[in-house]
Amino acid sequence: MYSIKDLQDIISHIVSTKGHVRVRDGGIEIHIHGGLSGQEFREIENAAWRGGLILDRIYYHRNSDTLAIRFRKPKD
Repeated sequence: MYSIKDLQDIISHIVSTKGHVRVRDGGIEIHIHGGLSGQEFREIENAAWRGGLILDRIYYHRNSDTLAIRFRKPKD
């Protein structure tokens, strides 16, 4: 199982030229400028799953033209 810091490093490597990754409220939030391929999304989702996180939300920031993806810890 990955730590949050490990996840941040892994996901930062995947989106290195497209965006950035933040640790937020015990989870991870990714902001991507431009697009994301299906393969990149699967790699991100698999890494998050191995870190014990689940997909929480995907949304689009219209003002900054950014796709945001949020993963969080499951609720007990």
